[in-house]
Amino acid sequence: MSNNNFEKILRETVTENRRVIIPDLGAFISDSVENTIVFSTLLKYNDGLLAGKLRASGIDNPELATGKFVSGIVNTLERGEVFNIKGLGYFYREEENLQFKFDRTNGEKESSENVKKSLNKKLAIAFFISATIFMLMFFMYRFFMPASNADALANIQPDNRFTVIDKTYENDSLTVFYGTEPALTAGKQTCCVVAACFEKKINAEKFVVQCINEGYTDAAVLPPIGNLFPVAVAFSTSYSEAMKLKKEYDGKFSENTWIYATK
Repeated sequence: MSNNNFEKILRETVTENRRVIIPDLGAFISDSVENTIVFSTLLKYNDGLLAGKLRASGIDNPELATGKFVSGIVNTLERGEVFNIKGLGYFYREEENLQFKFDRTNGEKESSENVKKSLNKKLAIAFFISATIFMLMFFMYRFFMPASNADALANIQPDNRFTVIDKTYENDSLTVFYGTEPALTAGKQTCCVVAACFEKKINAEKFVVQCINEGYTDAAVLPPIGNLFPVAVAFSTSYSEAMKLKKEYDGKFSENTWIYATK
């Protein structure tokens, strides 16, 4: 099966569905609010949608065809090049991370030189921001840090505190996790509506299966935060849409949901 034929079927599937997962690579997610398409590496499991479309188009072995397509993307990026999908956009690497730029109008890829210049500029900005944050944190630690951790926790207001449940399936334990809702970078981050966190990944995976069986088909295990594995039940690139989903799901799980933003 040629790449052109695979890309044609993929493009049609992405156009017709809100979410299309490419197994072992990631998922295209259509954002009707921003009128764009983003790519998330959080969802890599095979939900059967793309395989069904390929099989309906006469592909006898959709898993093999998908595997070759994914290998083509990986090999292209390892050579420092960009992988173009006409009518969708292109994949590229940034700081060893897989990135996707949406461009439905023509899907023309940027030259490797332009991508390299863009990456160098972003690295310089990131270094400046990191250095500034480090200096601010040092200043705050030096002059404002409370005498003990207990004092520090006491100064955290209730609005900045969220509670997560770890169901071990042998016994229940309550873990309190401190943090604040992160600021979002437009077009670069995905809002994840998190329903629970688990110390054991196997328990997080069991909870995902339970959520899917109850109708929350977008449920997925996120990369760990510290030693906890969060489970998200919904995703959006719009913070306002994520807040609507949060309000809708609050009270349907052991604890209220919370929002976590990730690239």
